[in-house]
Amino acid sequence: MATYTLPPIDPRILMSRTEAATLTGQPLRGPASGGWELDGRACTFLGPQDLVLSIAIISTNAFALERYDPTSKTISGLGLSAYVAVGSPLGGLRLFARTLNSAVIVHISGPLNDKRARLKIATDLATRALYDLDIIGESRK
Repeated sequence: MATYTLPPIDPRILMSRTEAATLTGQPLRGPASGGWELDGRACTFLGPQDLVLSIAIISTNAFALERYDPTSKTISGLGLSAYVAVGSPLGGLRLFARTLNSAVIVHISGPLNDKRARLKIATDLATRALYDLDIIGESRK
């Protein structure tokens, strides 16, 4: 089931600076409000050496936008469905993940050169964000 609607949630409530710093192992500033991904709203954390982490809430319909690009790679074990868009416009990694009712994009750019480490961080951030979105969504019913 895909939907065009976005929950009326500020993305900054999905992840605290302490949680994001623990997941990345880096000191971070933020979350700063602002930014847009596809049809959603984003928040951003800034770290040392131009490390940028962005978490965006998107509609489940927008989730599939880059899914069928031949360079995208499917990720298992994350939500209902997830994939990494390879060759994102600003470099780095863009992870798209969704559950039945929620979808997010996690974008990581900067000095983390280890691709597996980037993917692990993005997966952890997406898992936490989707969990919180689904809990908030259930409480609003």
